[in-house]
Amino acid sequence: MSQKRPPKCCHPDCEHCPYDDCQWDGMEISDYKDTTIDALNFPISHERKLARARANRYAQSHREKIREYGLRHYCEHREEYNARSRKWQAENKDRVAANKRKRWAENPEYYRQKQRDYRARKKAEAMRNAQR
Repeated sequence: MSQKRPPKCCHPDCEHCPYDDCQWDGMEISDYKDTTIDALNFPISHERKLARARANRYAQSHREKIREYGLRHYCEHREEYNARSRKWQAENKDRVAANKRKRWAENPEYYRQKQRDYRARKKAEAMRNAQR
């Protein structure tokens, strides 16, 4: 399996691929977006709508209390959440890479500047450490 999609690859229409030995079977971000639950239009029952409205009213009136609880809960379970995130990212490297490519393509100058700032910061740290 190739990590990068060939330039003229027709995947998933592989019968018309110009390459005889093309074996690219990865997914791009658009492939993931096509399979979202938003594409499925399930009717919502009247009871569910009422329950959502009630929950939204409660959330509006108890906003600070809910925020405080959420922050406290996150601080107590931070390592667990981070471990779960690292595990998911390790299992879904192709999705993570596709999202990263998409963000970079949308705003390349932002990420170039971020790299420049990082390199300048590391260079300054190395100079400080060398002077000690």
